[in-house]
Amino acid sequence: MKQTKPKVKSKEKTDILAVPRRKTQKKFKEQKKTWEELKRFASFPQLNPNPVLEVDSSGKIIFSNDAAMQTLQELKLNDMNLFLPADIRNILSDLEQKKESQFYREVTIGEKIFGEALYLAPQFNSMRIYASDITVHKRAEEALCESERRLARSQEIAHLGSWELNLVNNHLFWSDEVYRIFGLQPQEFSATYDAFLEAVHPDDRATVDEAYSRSLRDGRDYYEIEHRVVRKSSGEVRIVYEKCEHIRDESGRIIRSTGMVQDITKRKRLEEELNKYAEHLETLVKERTEELSKAYREFEAFFNYSINPLVFLDRDFNFIRVNEAYAIACQRVISDFPGRNHFELFPDEENKAIFRRVVETKIPYQAIAKPFYFPEHPELVTYWDWTLTPILDKHGEVDFLVFSLNDVTKKKLTEEELINERQRFYDVLEMLPAYLVLLTPDYHVAFANRFFRKRFGEDHGRCCFEYLFDRTEPCEICETYKVLKTGLPQRWEWTGPDDRNYDIYDFPFTDIDGSPLIMEMGIDITERKKAEDALRMNEEKYRSLIEQAADGIVILDKWLNIKDVNPAICQMSGYSMEEIKGLNVKTLIPSEDLTARPLPLDLLFAGETVLEERQVFRKDGSLIDVEASAKMLEDGNIQVIARDITERKNRESRDRLITSLLELFARKESRKGYLDAVVQLIHEWSNCRCVGIRVVNEYGYIPYESYAGFNPEFIKLENMLSLNNDMCACVRTVTGQFEQQDKSVLTPNGSFCINNSLEFADRLTQKELAMFRGNCIRTGFLSIALVPVRYRNKTIGLIHLADRRQGIMPFKVIEFIETISSVIGEAIFKFNTEEALRTSQEQLRELFAHLHSVREQERTQIAREIHDEFGAILTGLKVDLSFLEKKMPEKRELMKRLRADLDLIDSEIKIIQKISSELRPSALDHLGLTAAIEWQVKKFAKRTGISWDISIDIKDIDLDKDLATAVFRIFQESLVNIMRHAGATAITVNLQERDGILILEVFDNGKGIPEEKLSDHHSFGLMGIKERVQYLGGELEIKGIPNKGTAVTVKIPVKSKEVER
Repeated sequence: MKQTKPKVKSKEKTDILAVPRRKTQKKFKEQKKTWEELKRFASFPQLNPNPVLEVDSSGKIIFSNDAAMQTLQELKLNDMNLFLPADIRNILSDLEQKKESQFYREVTIGEKIFGEALYLAPQFNSMRIYASDITVHKRAEEALCESERRLARSQEIAHLGSWELNLVNNHLFWSDEVYRIFGLQPQEFSATYDAFLEAVHPDDRATVDEAYSRSLRDGRDYYEIEHRVVRKSSGEVRIVYEKCEHIRDESGRIIRSTGMVQDITKRKRLEEELNKYAEHLETLVKERTEELSKAYREFEAFFNYSINPLVFLDRDFNFIRVNEAYAIACQRVISDFPGRNHFELFPDEENKAIFRRVVETKIPYQAIAKPFYFPEHPELVTYWDWTLTPILDKHGEVDFLVFSLNDVTKKKLTEEELINERQRFYDVLEMLPAYLVLLTPDYHVAFANRFFRKRFGEDHGRCCFEYLFDRTEPCEICETYKVLKTGLPQRWEWTGPDDRNYDIYDFPFTDIDGSPLIMEMGIDITERKKAEDALRMNEEKYRSLIEQAADGIVILDKWLNIKDVNPAICQMSGYSMEEIKGLNVKTLIPSEDLTARPLPLDLLFAGETVLEERQVFRKDGSLIDVEASAKMLEDGNIQVIARDITERKNRESRDRLITSLLELFARKESRKGYLDAVVQLIHEWSNCRCVGIRVVNEYGYIPYESYAGFNPEFIKLENMLSLNNDMCACVRTVTGQFEQQDKSVLTPNGSFCINNSLEFADRLTQKELAMFRGNCIRTGFLSIALVPVRYRNKTIGLIHLADRRQGIMPFKVIEFIETISSVIGEAIFKFNTEEALRTSQEQLRELFAHLHSVREQERTQIAREIHDEFGAILTGLKVDLSFLEKKMPEKRELMKRLRADLDLIDSEIKIIQKISSELRPSALDHLGLTAAIEWQVKKFAKRTGISWDISIDIKDIDLDKDLATAVFRIFQESLVNIMRHAGATAITVNLQERDGILILEVFDNGKGIPEEKLSDHHSFGLMGIKERVQYLGGELEIKGIPNKGTAVTVKIPVKSKEVER
């Protein structure tokens, strides 16, 4: 048993061994005290409060004190001899022989117990008896003994023993129960601490010793521990619980340890069993919880996803919960119901009474096909099977109601329709142009329709052979009753009593009561047989015509099995007459086509002629396109006239491809986009899995411009073939310089085409094989085609087709691709030319921007030099002349001349400032774009007298210098156009930045710019604005409204100096 650590419990425990020991000690102290009192009163017998008597040697009472008499009176006795032993003489004799002087005994007198001390008094030749009432002490002693006996029994029952260890003399005391627990006898135990440890299980011994020793070292008042012991006699291991309390002397030193030992083996084993049971119970709880959880989930799934409406109602019919099916049936949402009363939404007094009765009786109610009218649609009746089930609480009262419904409207209407249909069926049977009878096994007619009754009369309960043929026995040639023997339908022909021929169909039939019947239908085929004879003769006449027809003719039965064909069908399908007969026509049509477009048999059986185009399989597995016309014949067969339209479909497919190529040529804006679309078209049209287009570049390579189906590894190997350095069929197809081994696979137009590359390679020598790179064959391509793409007889690329399947490149396919390759060549040349033109335009635009940049730099430099050089010189002259003016003598003519020179210099300075600012406004360089625009607007208004309004909303943007200059020049050009052409009286300028876009708007109220001026190549100002905006990657919009004005809007992406750097 595993050793457990000591368990500390409450200190307030009782030393169960100390109690009886203290009582025993007290008893002895009291007895001692009694003896001392007796001795003290021996000399005072008369005064002694206890009875005192004296007897002589013969046992006769010679003295008794008052206390003795008083004691007897209290006991309601009067015999003083009751205090004397019955054998007093023997006692006296024994005392004399033993030379003893005293004797003690206990005697019961009445209800009291007395302790008597008998003393010999030799000097008086008598014996004195000193009695003391010890009733209370005796009762206490008896109670103590009983208590000790009960304690020992309790310890035995509880397997609880006590012990005490005297640390002074190392003496260990065990109670009897401890011996029983340890399986020892007192004589086997040396009663020491070491002997106790020997009885402890070896694995727990050190732990127990350490626990006791540590409690002594730490000075603790108690400790407790669980450990194992080994019974010496049997070797049985027991588990015990020990608790020890230490007793200290007056100095606080521990001198004694007392404790208890309890055998908890059964408890521990029970605990183990309980733990196992608890684990098992926990497992069961988990399993049950999971089962309940699963059941709850299943219930939730059933409730939420049930197709039947389900409702929970409280006992007052308020909605608690509904499922989605109920909400849908009521044309509402789930949230409309909780908390609302059922009969508030769906008032119905009859149903309300039923609901109340269910709550009162607690009995479920079921309604079958009960009609109900929704308040929203009172004109429509619906039918419902529903059940209302009360759910009771633990007190047997209705807790809530489960309301489950099933919409049986369709079923109800169907049943009504079925009744009507049965009547219609009976009417149909009555109207049939054939007879229908039900025959019993005993030859009676259970039912006969009007046709039968009209032809053969009423049976009047007679057997069929009796009233049809006036026979007394069944007919020998009758085939009808074989059905009862075989249980299988049968068909036969019968000549009736009216000498007409009937096609008979007999079927086993079961009556509604389970009895067997025969259902027989007879069709009058008298006229048909005559027609068949005539038809047989006609068939022989027209057979030769069918066999000579150019179109294929097929005769099918109603199950679409081929019954007959003409030779044209055999030639078209590749089957012989014998092979094709019996095949079902559906097996000749691809299954995916049948799935997508089922055969219109309903139209065909309705008598319509059906015309369709379908693909059908030939015997060799290839597909051909067929146009088929089908119709029902009078005999129930189906006639199909088929024509092979494969070539026509191919022409249509090619025409569509050419049309698509031409549309792409007009629609696509880049060569790459065009070629990607062309590759996809060829890929879809040719059913070839890998298609690519190589284009010769300016360096003499033929990379794949576009491709589909080729894997990346193949493209990596084949992409950059050199026309000058590589040796491959692709190179030779582009250059037209073919080798001898190529000629067997070349088309007249120079295309390279192989339908089995392995067979082709097997025919070549090693030297000839070296003329091929071989990557196509190594990739597994069996079908390979290379079609040159030419423009005006110059090869500018090729179309590469490849497929791992054999025979994918028939000559007609390659021939057609050769036809369209010239269209592709035209497109490539067009896109190349457009690309070159765009490149040229970009270069011109770059040159334009560069020229404007250089011009701005020169204007800035000129403006600076004019301002700095001429301005400085003129300013110096003005200063000198001003100085001379002050120093010159007062000569009028000379002063007048000098003043004129100074005015001239001031005028020149202003002109220089004007020229400098027009060349390069200083505000643009020093204050930025916004200040320059404000300055320009004010200057413009001052010059022209036009009123103005300006709004600028640009925050925290450090514009690029070139961008600011370009925007300013655009703004200047706009103002120039207004001044020259608009005739405006007011302008509005807005400059703002939104989401990284700089927006400049200039509005005037002039006459409005005409549309033709916007595209006039001589409008150099507008062209300059357009070029600047386009170079900066912006947008320009100019709108003119006659007599209302012109709006110029410029949007340019902002590029800060930080971005540029």
